[in-house]
Amino acid sequence: MATLQLRQIRVPEGQTIEIQDVSWPEFEEILQNLGEKRNTHNF
Repeated sequence: MATLQLRQIRVPEGQTIEIQDVSWPEFEEILQNLGEKRNTHNF
């Protein structure tokens, strides 16, 4: 399995990334690492 740092991932505006098998605490950590300049939706 490969592990990526969030800074390595670029998602063009208007595009979607799907993250699977992530716990809620892990998801919150991802949001914290992304900072305030993000447009996120959790489905």
